[in-house]
Amino acid sequence: MERKLNENPELKLEYVRFMREYQNLGHMTLSTKTNIHSTEHPQVFLPHHTIIRNESSTTRIRVVFDASAKTSTNISLNETLMVGPTIQDDLRRILMRFRIHQSYQQILWRENPNDPLEAYRLNTVTYGTSSAPFMAIRTLYFLADCEKDDLANAARITKRDFYVDDLLTGATDLLEAAKLQDDMLQLCERGGFSLRKWCSNRE
Repeated sequence: MERKLNENPELKLEYVRFMREYQNLGHMTLSTKTNIHSTEHPQVFLPHHTIIRNESSTTRIRVVFDASAKTSTNISLNETLMVGPTIQDDLRRILMRFRIHQSYQQILWRENPNDPLEAYRLNTVTYGTSSAPFMAIRTLYFLADCEKDDLANAARITKRDFYVDDLLTGATDLLEAAKLQDDMLQLCERGGFSLRKWCSNRE
């Protein structure tokens, strides 16, 4: 690295400036206890090199530290570190939340042509959008998950026997069917949905 920097005085000047700033910011401190040649205690020295970013308007070079470089034991520091779990949210969720703040589902409406036009924001699943079928079914699935402890059978039926907003299900006898109907009414009411237009093959 020193040979490379001595061959390029301009690069060396920027490299030295970067390392001085790193030290001044407290990102690294001079170690007064380290014995560079000691073999008594395990120690690792990370190689470092520069990445040049000519398009950058602030810092043209960036010094990077290579923790993947093999040590004298032929093992890198990265190979021995516990990485830890991923704790940041999934990128898809971040992108979807980002779009929540954008007003894409609005309509213009007035009761009479002489009234001023007013903008309304649609607050429910908007039929006519390509995502509506998924959102409607996903809403039912969420409701089933919320109520599965109190209404286990109805929650199972909700996930299994709905086709969009139509429920097609059955039971082995009349008592079981009546109980299922009652449970389904309860579960859907808790989500703000009213099941109606019932029909059966038994009068």
